[in-house]
Amino acid sequence: MRSHLFVLICLLAANDLRADLGASAIYEGIFKFKNGYTISGLIEVSGYRFSAYVNEQGKGDYTNDDSLLSVVKSIAYPSSARTYLKGEFTVYEHIFTPAHFRNPRYNSDRYGVIKPASTHILNIDSLASVKFIRAFQNRRAWLTSELIVAPKWLIEKLEKEKYQNWAYYSYADDAMEGHYALSYNPEISNDSLLKILTANRDLLWPRLYIMNVLNQDVAHEVTSHEEYKIQYRKYLKAHTAFRYKLSRMHIIIVRVWSTC
Repeated sequence: MRSHLFVLICLLAANDLRADLGASAIYEGIFKFKNGYTISGLIEVSGYRFSAYVNEQGKGDYTNDDSLLSVVKSIAYPSSARTYLKGEFTVYEHIFTPAHFRNPRYNSDRYGVIKPASTHILNIDSLASVKFIRAFQNRRAWLTSELIVAPKWLIEKLEKEKYQNWAYYSYADDAMEGHYALSYNPEISNDSLLKILTANRDLLWPRLYIMNVLNQDVAHEVTSHEEYKIQYRKYLKAHTAFRYKLSRMHIIIVRVWSTC
C-alpha cells in the first residue's frame, strides 16, 4: 500500500503539468547514480517540450546521452510552480498499454498502466550519468488520461480481457473532467458503478486538491502550504486505499479530462 501511495503522489503531480496540446515520447535509458546503483527503465516526456517530439523511427533532437540527461533534469526541476515533488524524477521498468484497455466512448484512446513495484522515484542530485538506449512515440492517451497504477495480477487481466461494464461521472464544478469506472466483473452493473462514483466523490475529486494551489486563494481550505501538504497526503492515503479496494473487486478507476 505504501508503494501505491508514493507512486500516486508523483503521478498526480505529473498530471498537473499536462499541456492542452503537444506530443509525448518515451525514452529508455540506463541511469547510474553516485553510490553505484544502476537502473534501466523508461521516462515519459509530454507537452510542448522539444524532447516530447520523436519521429516514427524514434529519432529526435534529444536521442543521445547528453541530451537525455538534460531532459531528466528538466523533469526534476520544471519551471512550473505547480509541481508537488521537486528534485525527483520517475523511472518505469515498463508501461503497459493493453489492447482492450481503452476509453469506452473513444476507442482510439488507449490507457496506460504500471505496476507500483516496478516504478522508481529517484533523486536527480544523486544521478551520475545517463546512457540513452532508444526512444519511441507514446502509445497511451497521455493527453486525456492519467497513468494507472495496478497490481501485476490485474494488469494480466487487462491484457487478456475487455471490461464488462462501465460508468462515467463528471463533476458540476468542472464538467471537463471526471472518472470512468471499468468493471471486469459482469455481476457489477453500469448503475452500480455509477453509484460507486457518485457516493465517493470526495475521494475522487477532493476540495483540497486544487491544481494550482500556489496561485489560488485556498485560505478557506488550509492556512498554509505546509498544512496543504499534510492534508493532501491524508487524502492520497484514503484515495489509494479506495482504489486498492476497488481493484480487489476487479474495478479500475480512470481519471480523464477534455482539452480545449
